[in-house]
Amino acid sequence: MRVVEDMAWEVCRTVGELPESACSKLYENQWACVSMMRLMPPLGRQLLMRLVHLGQERVELLRWVDEGEVQRQRLEEVVRKMEEVKILYLDEDVKESDGVSVRINPTFSERILQFLLQRDTSPWSKGRIMGDSPDTTAEELQQWAQNRWESILHYMVSPGLDPMKRPEPGWKPTKWVRGILVGEDKNGNSFMMSLQNLAPKITAFGFQFLLRPLRNQILQMLMHVLTKKGSENKDLQDSLSCIFQLSFCTLGAGYRLDLLSRSNQELITSLHDLGAVYFKPNDRQYFFPTPLIVNLCTESEVPSGPSTDAGVADEFSAEPAAGILRLFTRPIYKFPHMIIAVITRESIRNALIIEYLRMHAHPQCLENWPIVPEVVTDQICFWEQERCRIRAEPAVAYHNFFSGEAHRACEKEARRLKFNDKGPGEVAKREACLYSDTSEQLLVVPEAADPLIRKFIETSINE
Repeated sequence: MRVVEDMAWEVCRTVGELPESACSKLYENQWACVSMMRLMPPLGRQLLMRLVHLGQERVELLRWVDEGEVQRQRLEEVVRKMEEVKILYLDEDVKESDGVSVRINPTFSERILQFLLQRDTSPWSKGRIMGDSPDTTAEELQQWAQNRWESILHYMVSPGLDPMKRPEPGWKPTKWVRGILVGEDKNGNSFMMSLQNLAPKITAFGFQFLLRPLRNQILQMLMHVLTKKGSENKDLQDSLSCIFQLSFCTLGAGYRLDLLSRSNQELITSLHDLGAVYFKPNDRQYFFPTPLIVNLCTESEVPSGPSTDAGVADEFSAEPAAGILRLFTRPIYKFPHMIIAVITRESIRNALIIEYLRMHAHPQCLENWPIVPEVVTDQICFWEQERCRIRAEPAVAYHNFFSGEAHRACEKEARRLKFNDKGPGEVAKREACLYSDTSEQLLVVPEAADPLIRKFIETSINE
């Protein structure tokens, strides 16, 4: 079974947390409805395509699937997700044993049918321009967006890097981007903190973000931005509608900025800093959505396949993925759309490699089980465990005992003593003696056990 982390449910969770009135207003936008439908799993999309043609008729969904516990569980899971985002309504009067009776949100159904029947499949058609200059072609937008997003990733890894050495030479994050990434916002609402990274340096949680597919990275970043705007009392529903509309824009087309609401104009300006929207130099009249956001509702996979000698052969369609691979491997050969690299003892400590290889396995490797050979995963785990052999913690050393008998008494008490070094409610299983040397009359105990050992010396030894 392939392990894939789907950030689509993160979008659905954000929509599900909207009040009923805001969610109803969101579904008045047909682009939002189509986006939510595309974010559903295949079974969910198939159910919705049937339900939109049935109007408000109540449907017993169990009649649409084969009998069996597995099929029922899959159906109930999908229905529950669509109920959370207020696309489907469950019939409360139907007993659980009688099946799953639902009806579709009428506004959602009407907007889907409207989308299916219309000719123009791009939003903001009024005021749209096409191919007006060489710097807004699909290829140029792709290159600019790639360099901007890679520069942001580089900044996450190494904020102190010379700006001229970034993929977009000379790029420096704006105050808004710094606030989003490394917590310079006075409210502490930073993206890096959401990855459990409290300093401007990358950690294992940061690498989890770096190793995710590009689509998931963009979705996670956008959901953080929108959640932050919602906490600032901005219209979250309006911002979500704008994001969904951007995903259906035509690559290479320009759209009038002044035709949008003020809140959406601010959002578009913020997305420019992330590489999702392009503005011409010194011209903010039109904005040009880039592939980072135009392809947001489509799925793409980057296949990769490990061999049994701790080598990795990856097939890449984009340079950013190759750059991420270099973070934890030593490249040997580079071919068109493929890199041969070796995992080393040093590089193993830089990322969650096993999960990354499973997520991006080459289609031929998916036919094997396990996807990553055990000889590779075992060696990776052995190397990783080397970091756990020694643990640094505060300690107290006792020396200059007045007799060997006193030293032995304290050592015996420390070995007998069980203390709690984890916090209230934890089961204490550690003894207090970390190290003892009879010849040197030296005893080392954890700092947490120091009061107990000191009390023993005062009450027993000194007497």
